Amino acid sequence: MTTHPFLCIITPVFDPGYKSLCKLIKELQCQTMDGFIHVMISNGPSPRVREMVGRLNKSDQRFIYDEMEKETLNSPVEILINLGKRRNYAMKKYDAERYIFLDADIKLVDDNYFLKLQKAHTETGKDILLTLVQMFDGNPNIIMPIFPIKLERIDLANYSFSRRIAKSIDYPTDYDPQIGVANDYRFFTRISNENNTELLNFMSAIRNGNNSYGNLLQMFQGNNPYRDLLQLLNSNKSYRRLLKLFRGLKVL
Repeated sequence: MTTHPFLCIITPVFDPGYKSLCKLIKELQCQTMDGFIHVMISNGPSPRVREMVGRLNKSDQRFIYDEMEKETLNSPVEILINLGKRRNYAMKKYDAERYIFLDADIKLVDDNYFLKLQKAHTETGKDILLTLVQMFDGNPNIIMPIFPIKLERIDLANYSFSRRIAKSIDYPTDYDPQIGVANDYRFFTRISNENNTELLNFMSAIRNGNNSYGNLLQMFQGNNPYRDLLQLLNSNKSYRRLLKLFRGLKVL
């Protein structure tokens, strides 16, 4: 009988996020519950990340590098769509009891985070488990999710979801101009309802707490939509500003 790890963590990666990824890996290794796999999924080769994870995997097989066929990404919308494709690929390929999307720049703040998830998974039987995430924007009082949950009130790192959902429901791989870049919110509305969702009242992470977007901005020089997108994401402004950017780039 095949046994699956409890948790599959999915992180889209590329070489400019290397420093943030290394910090996340160290924090994952500090978790008191070790029944997880961390799948780092790249758009085409990310040689530096691949080499690092390959070395790590020899001693700790929980950490896995994978890559999809490279897509050339020429606009912020194409980046958004590609991230969704990578998340879906990893969800369908790798088996676990529960899944969570953690970007490389997330900072974990509770070494018992996964142990608490496992306990709640067993005790509640809920498909969706929410935890509290602090927004890294200089104001520690901004904590998500904010109820009632709607656009700009929940973050990707707030929720984990069951194997049943991972195998039957896709993360968005398109762009909705009414929502903007908030495909994390769109996915949450697809999978969550009042009967299958439970809030665990503890702080699990800080969004952008290990941010290395400065390195990304150095990579994208000149008049480049990647650079403009990342500057906006790094400033943590409203999604409405991103919509304005997209229109200015004539990608809508």
